[in-house]
Amino acid sequence: MPLPEIMSQLEALSDESTRKIMLKHGIREPLFGVKMEHLKNLAKKLKRNHDLSLALFATGNADAMYLAGLVAEPAKMTEAELRTWVSQALSHSISEYTVPGIAAAGPHGATLAMEWIDAPEEHIAAGGYVPELTEEAIAVARSIGVVYVDMGDTACKVPEAEGYIRKMLKRK
Repeated sequence: MPLPEIMSQLEALSDESTRKIMLKHGIREPLFGVKMEHLKNLAKKLKRNHDLSLALFATGNADAMYLAGLVAEPAKMTEAELRTWVSQALSHSISEYTVPGIAAAGPHGATLAMEWIDAPEEHIAAGGYVPELTEEAIAVARSIGVVYVDMGDTACKVPEAEGYIRKMLKRK
């Protein structure tokens, strides 16, 4: 499917309430506000496609950038492409989850994780996950205890850290 057609589909799938939620969560424009289920369904139709993922990301549209991560082929991503993606991401969900996930599934994960950990930009540094620090993170979470966070005008809740870390470990 050609890129202009995909972008037209994304625009047709836009949802104003989803768009408002995305903006409240710090996702920067441009964006359409496409629900995750629609992005995942579209990704299934498109299948994995390296060149398409690069083209989608290059649009600069947050929805297209997230879709790019869903159709990316981790083994084909270069270090330069991953660095570009993490630095140009319009949301923490892309820079902290999508890009590191793609990097970890490809040949450059370890190298980039160590590089990103030392990045001065918080959203990039958060992408450098180090499994060896899991137990230390749990110990720190336990010593700090429950944290209360003002999430602004959202319905989001911050989970208890130790329990959430353990829950995420079970997903592997």
